This record gives sequence, structure tokens and C-alpha cells, in this order.
Amino acid sequence: MKKRGENKMSKVEEKYGKAKKVVGSRFYLKFVSWSNIVLWSCFIFATITVGFNSIGKIMENKGISGVLTIILVLFLLILAQIGFIALGIFLLKKYSNIYFYDDGFVVGSKGEKNYYKDLKYYFTPGLTPGTFTSINYKPGNQDWKMILGNGYGVKSFHLFQEDVVKAVYSEVMENIERGGMEVFPFKNPKKNTFGFFGQRKVLAKMAELIENGYKITVTKEYISFDNEIYKWDDYKVSGNYGNIKVFSLDGKVILSLVNLTVYRPNLLSTLISTLNKN
Repeated sequence: MKKRGENKMSKVEEKYGKAKKVVGSRFYLKFVSWSNIVLWSCFIFATITVGFNSIGKIMENKGISGVLTIILVLFLLILAQIGFIALGIFLLKKYSNIYFYDDGFVVGSKGEKNYYKDLKYYFTPGLTPGTFTSINYKPGNQDWKMILGNGYGVKSFHLFQEDVVKAVYSEVMENIERGGMEVFPFKNPKKNTFGFFGQRKVLAKMAELIENGYKITVTKEYISFDNEIYKWDDYKVSGNYGNIKVFSLDGKVILSLVNLTVYRPNLLSTLISTLNKN
């Protein structure tokens, strides 16, 4: 039995245990959403009350045609107001709480856990290098999904970026140390998803462009960009999100790739940091 004042657990935490962190949408977004719902609900009530109270007088002065006109106007006003209420509800559902765990995350109170171990994901680059506007992810054999980052705080996804690497890092490094390789597909910047509509189709097309695009390959000896090989001993390499630069040992920029749409960008950055010897 819960003690008085004890925080009630969400359905997600009842199922998966207490989350490391729960992030919600920005305050202004919640404020706008609830304001839409409450204010426009009041306006609907006021519109119906005033409108129907006026029907009797209109019937006397304008006849049946006047009544039909006011009913049409009322219908259109109420329809528009319902649209604003629906917008508020949509925003609340679109920017659901996200529950972070060591091995995965859950989006929304009715969501299933997305495990980092078998997660494909990439960031949609923001206008400023090193930023992103959305996280697009595919858990196991499910469809691609999207989390819009601009509705959440700046530090909301730090845990995601740390834990998605921790979940696979030891296994990946063991493979590399044994002479294996890790491959990171990335989209040809000249290709785009114009002409595709609907989130599911756009995400599926983007995944196709990434998987059929160029490849970054990381081994113990080198990093290569679509068969252009740069040995760790001979170059300096830096990487953050989808921004990668290769320098000569005297500091000259040899290659600069900015705002790449690449799978598993955080693991790629971590491997570059680990294996870069200069």
C-alpha cells in the first residue's frame, strides 16, 4: 500500500521499473496546447449559448432563411473552434513524455520499450552544425518512427546519446580489436526525399537513401569514406554528430563532411575519439 504523499508511478514505470530520467515537452508548448483546449472549449460553449438564444429573434425578423443562415454560421464557427482544440490535443500527444532506461527508452504512457541493442537511428541535422531537429529510429523489425527534438529541452537527449553507445560499445570494440570493422552508412547529400508525403513514407525513403548511399568504415588501422582510406597513424580525425574532419599531421584540413545523415552517429563519434591516435 502506497504511503500518503508518495509519488504515483506511471504505467510505463509500473511495467519497466523506475526510469533513470523522464523528459517532457517544453513549458511553452504545454501552455499553448492547454490554452487552446480550454479557451476554445469556452468559446464553443459561448457560441452555442449566444447563437441559440438569438434564433428566436432572428426567426421573428428574418424568417426561416435567417435561421438557416445563423445555423450555418454557428456550424462553421464551432468547426473552426474544434480545429483549434484538436491542434492542442495533437501537440500534447506529439510531444509525449519520454522515459529513459539503461537499455532503452519508452515514448508515451502506452509505448513499448525501444532497446538500444538493436536500434537503428539517425539525426535530422539542424541549421547549426552539431545540432539536430529530430531523432529518427527503427526498433528491431518495426517501422521507422520520429521524435521531434524542437519540442523538448536542449539537454533532454543527453542520456539517450550516452546510453545508446554504452549498450554496444564493448562488443563493437572487441570486434574491431580482433580485426573486424564497423560500417556506418550515410546519405548522399545530393539526394533528397522531395515528392514523398506522409511521415512513414518520408522516413522509409530516407532510410533507403542512407542504406544505398555512401559508407564510413572504421577499423583498428584506418577510417574510410566510401573507399577513401585515412590511416589513424597518418592523420588527425575529429567527429561530432554528423560532422567529421580529417587533418594532416600539420593541421591542414584534408576532408570536411558537415551535417551528414548517418546511422549511429554517437557510436561513430566515440570510435573516432577512441581510435584517433594523433
